[in-house]
Amino acid sequence: MTSDPSSILVVDDDPLVLEIITQMLSTLGYTATPVNNGAAAIDEVRRREYEVAMIDLCMPGLSGLDTIKKIRQIRPDMEIIIMTGNPTLESTLAAIDVRVFAYLCKPMHFNMVARTIQNASERHHLIRQNRELIRQLEAERARLQKQVAADRQAFERHIAKSPGFSGESEPMMRVRRQIAEVAPSDMTVLIRGESGTGKDVVARLISELSGYGGSGGFVK
Repeated sequence: MTSDPSSILVVDDDPLVLEIITQMLSTLGYTATPVNNGAAAIDEVRRREYEVAMIDLCMPGLSGLDTIKKIRQIRPDMEIIIMTGNPTLESTLAAIDVRVFAYLCKPMHFNMVARTIQNASERHHLIRQNRELIRQLEAERARLQKQVAADRQAFERHIAKSPGFSGESEPMMRVRRQIAEVAPSDMTVLIRGESGTGKDVVARLISELSGYGGSGGFVK
């Protein structure tokens, strides 16, 4: 599958309209791929990724709306512009249902085509960029979560080997988990407990694991 982000798919059963729009788009710096029926349009979007398609509403065989519905199943994010020489309220509402970007009435003026194509192309790029940013953020979040989990497990193993922190009772395991959770952070930690319960030992272990080497930083 190839992808040409500057290529626009144009679908119309009228060869004169195809020629005019192709020339318009060429003047604007785009490469138009003209096809004269809905079935050919569907074959094109299966073969190639277009960012924008201009589709005639009324065509013999597969109608414009039916063509759009099938294209949506293949390329749900493709920007689609409907063209029609017979605008009606019914077709306008149907166009909204299939999420078209714009609804242009023939004859179409050059400036209108230029502005609409540019806006559709920009929207397509923004959506793709946003999706890529989200993908990168999710990948980074997953990496950090994995790293945090690995660090926490390493801390817990280290803590379990420290004097006074061995054992597999639930209270002891909970203390180890809590130490492992707070040790990597640089926040102030308040340790409370009765005298003789090992608060100093916990404090020095947290300081050691945090990278401060267990020296200083304690307020009793």
